[in-house]
Amino acid sequence: MLRRTFATGLGLLAVTRAARADDATLLRFAENAVTANDARRRTAIEGLLASGRRDVVPALIDLMLFYTDDSDLIAAGLRRLTGQNIATDWHSWMLWQEGEPQPRPFSGYDTFKARLLYEVDPAFVDFLHPSLP
Repeated sequence: MLRRTFATGLGLLAVTRAARADDATLLRFAENAVTANDARRRTAIEGLLASGRRDVVPALIDLMLFYTDDSDLIAAGLRRLTGQNIATDWHSWMLWQEGEPQPRPFSGYDTFKARLLYEVDPAFVDFLHPSLP
């Protein structure tokens, strides 16, 4: 019982910290989501969602493409952040994003995107890096 209470307390502390997340924290969450470790990825996605910040939407949509096992979790969070009732698939969210005057992604999104694409194919570093627009 004591372990469960302690673990729950740590979880609440993490959510509280995520709610006050600054851009560096969001970047850490986003980069931590780029992993084959399911538990670590879900914790990172939950951190992005707990921030309550709409500027994490582009990163969440990117993650949805590559981590389809987490599509339900991501889509539920996207619905909360955007107020949209869109299906649980990347394509539908991309179509919505294309037509939406979206907010600027959080500072550091370019670093996250470069890391994500590097995981897809390391050759991306030859022409894509955070300093490019």
